[in-house]
Amino acid sequence: MDGIVGFIIVLISFFTLPFRFIRQIWSELSEIGRKKSVTLEGAEELPLLNWLLVLGRALISIGAILAYIFLIIAAAASDSGGAIVLAIIFGPLLSIVIIWFYGVFLELLSLQIVLVRNSRKILDAVQEKGST
Repeated sequence: MDGIVGFIIVLISFFTLPFRFIRQIWSELSEIGRKKSVTLEGAEELPLLNWLLVLGRALISIGAILAYIFLIIAAAASDSGGAIVLAIIFGPLLSIVIIWFYGVFLELLSLQIVLVRNSRKILDAVQEKGST
C-alpha cells in the first residue's frame, strides 16, 4: 500500500513541481530587487554563470506562461470549440514540459556552480590546515 501512496505522490509532484519552481524564481527575483544586485546570497564566484542561471529560470517561467497563452489564442483563432478545449487541457501540460525540459539544463548549470563553490571551500580549508 505504501508503494501506491508513494507513486501517487511522485505523480502529483510531477505536475506541482513546476509551479514551485516558478514561485522560487519569483522569490529570487524579489531578493534581487531588494538588494538591487543580480548576485544572490552565496553566489559571489562565477557571476556570469549565476546571472545566466537566474535569467534562465526567469525566462523558463515566462516562456511557459507565454506558451500557454499563445496556445489559447491560436486555438481561439481557429474558431473550433474542440481546439479551445484541447488548448485548455494540453496548455498546462505543454508549460510543464517546457519547465521540466529546460529546468534540467539549468539544474546542471546550478550543479556546476555548487561544485566550483564547494571545491574552493575545500581548497581554502586544506590550505588553512596546511599553514598551521
